[in-house]
Amino acid sequence: MSKVGGRGITVARRTVQIIAFFILIYAGYFITVKHVDSSFMPFIKPPADRSVKLPNLEPKTGYDQVFDAYAPFRTCRYVGSETRLFRACSMHFLTEIPIYGVPMKDAIPHIFLLLIMAFLLARFMCGWLCPLGAMQDFLSWTRERVGLGRLRLPRIFLKFFETFRYVWLVFLFIVAVAIVLPFLGLIAFQRDLNVLTCNTCPGRLMYPLLTGTPPGLWIFQTPLHAVISILGVLFIILFFLSFFGKRLWCRICPTGALLSIFNLGCAIVKEKDALKCTRCGVCERVCPMDNKKVLEEKKKKIVNSTNCINCFRCVEKCPEADALKVKYFGWTWLRSRKR
Repeated sequence: MSKVGGRGITVARRTVQIIAFFILIYAGYFITVKHVDSSFMPFIKPPADRSVKLPNLEPKTGYDQVFDAYAPFRTCRYVGSETRLFRACSMHFLTEIPIYGVPMKDAIPHIFLLLIMAFLLARFMCGWLCPLGAMQDFLSWTRERVGLGRLRLPRIFLKFFETFRYVWLVFLFIVAVAIVLPFLGLIAFQRDLNVLTCNTCPGRLMYPLLTGTPPGLWIFQTPLHAVISILGVLFIILFFLSFFGKRLWCRICPTGALLSIFNLGCAIVKEKDALKCTRCGVCERVCPMDNKKVLEEKKKKIVNSTNCINCFRCVEKCPEADALKVKYFGWTWLRSRKR
């Protein structure tokens, strides 16, 4: 479509979000619970030689997903086994490679899938497909319907979130590697720190509850468990504070941080015609991520941003014809229209 007026983009996005939500959370009910084997996507499992690892590394959730694939958005291995479509999210996979000792020949196909999807869609997956993103949008929608105003965070907090997400992403990778290196002395903490990204993710609690599965969290069993659990609780609180703000969890989500890097060089390109821009500020006001790049850019044509989740609200609400365009592999898919 070359032109979309009114709430066309929002209606399309909400429809896709609802469909994606039920597919990613409940599809296993309707497709099959039997694993579909595929030679091009190897099955990743804990090491058979438990003498070189501490015991109990294998999650209690089993391997009942339909496809052995790791999506670049927040799917979850802790969803009820009978409903799971994909194994887990890409962050789970990337942080379990070291502790499982996954051979590169098995890891490369999964990494290649991640890179391809990230290039094709980048953070479009955050804005249109991720169930956690959809739930935060629902919280914001509920707030608007009850007539409450939006909490606007000071710019200093937004800058902190932008920095923290990358620090947290790097920290998760460092921990995943450090706990398997004997000379660092963290081997004894493997069980506590294994897949830290899962145990601090709101989906670790929300997804099992949505499918009627006990979350099985091991809160406060040890001092280190307590620290991880407190951090996880803080992230869950931030998630629910999206009722008052907009997509607060998305601002620090490590999966989003990983995909944000691809925003600057993916198939989706958002362009701005600075000569047609009147600097009305609508694009910033409607942005769920408080992105200022579209408004402030005066010279560059491409206004892709690491903060952008490609919801295209700015294009939908821009009052100037062709001031903003969205292209996919050079083809103009969306454009703003005169209001």
